[in-house]
Amino acid sequence: MGIFNLKITILITIILLVGTGSVIAFGVSSPYWDKNPLEMYPGQVKEIEFTLVNKPNAETANAVVELKQGEQIAEISSGKNYVVAPGSKDTKVILKISVPETAQIGHVFDVKFTVKAAPENQGGTVQLGIGYNVDFPVKIVEEYEEEIITPEEPKSKISWLTWLIAIVIVLVIAYLFLRRKR
Repeated sequence: MGIFNLKITILITIILLVGTGSVIAFGVSSPYWDKNPLEMYPGQVKEIEFTLVNKPNAETANAVVELKQGEQIAEISSGKNYVVAPGSKDTKVILKISVPETAQIGHVFDVKFTVKAAPENQGGTVQLGIGYNVDFPVKIVEEYEEEIITPEEPKSKISWLTWLIAIVIVLVIAYLFLRRKR
């Protein structure tokens, strides 16, 4: 009976592997997360990019992006549907974040969107897909002026060296002059 169960298990495993559609293996790279919030000031508008990536040996992935939370300040400006080619590291999802003028300093808006594999109409196989929830805080901070850093002009070593040489020459001339007088 043990060999029979082993054969059945192997047969079922082979059927599942052959009958299962391919797994789409793309991912999302996010520049912001809980410990690294996006900081913006009241009235500021900013476009931020999230990158969809795909394994080099994976199939082309069709992804659907949907905003789930934070609609009052965020919108997906680059569209809802994306094609992520194998080995791709440059498919951008662009969110436009617009903080209202009335936003209070210290308030935190939560923005969340999902990235899911687009369903394909393939009959007869089990389709496995993946999805990601990307959420990040938008922290309201005071507007600050960016400091324009002007590089200091390097202190000229030549002028310092020139003065040193001039002093040495004057001292040598004075020494020679005083020596001649004696």
